[in-house]
Amino acid sequence: MWDKGGLTMAKESNNSKMTPKQKKFCLEYLKDLNATQAAIRAGYSPDTADIIGFENLRKPNIKEYIDKFLDEYLSRSKVSIAKVLSRLDEIIESDIGDFVEIKDITTVVDNIPVTSQAVVCKDTENLNTRVLGEISETNNGIKIKMKDTLKAIDLKGKYLAMWTEKVDVTVDSAIIDSLRAKYENK
Repeated sequence: MWDKGGLTMAKESNNSKMTPKQKKFCLEYLKDLNATQAAIRAGYSPDTADIIGFENLRKPNIKEYIDKFLDEYLSRSKVSIAKVLSRLDEIIESDIGDFVEIKDITTVVDNIPVTSQAVVCKDTENLNTRVLGEISETNNGIKIKMKDTLKAIDLKGKYLAMWTEKVDVTVDSAIIDSLRAKYENK
């Protein structure tokens, strides 16, 4: 068994099919979720680490090992996917109008009433302040900055696979054949 920070990953039957280098790759990948760097730290060549890292993550036994660890970690973590999505929803649905309003203010200047508009803070006692990124006092009053709604929309959209970034890759088949032959002989 491997124990890291109170999380235990038992050896599964599929994991016995992994080479020591693949097991090292898994442990290194779990540190930062960077496949290329994990491959390098596991002892693969830096020249091919990006390809090996990508290929390793597609192998069923390696994927299963990593997924089981991450599932166990997430089940013990106080931060769940549901909680993250809920927080993103709060940010997406937030409105600056919940915190401020525009009021007409009339003042008398030289016996002439002058009406202007001012931004006035509302009573925020019962409002969700978790959607605020910054509140500060300036020379002109109070500055209120909301958390980034577009970023929250982007993150939630990516999670829901509403859009994906398309990457066109052209690789010479001779290079792939050469790499396959090199690693199949090991």
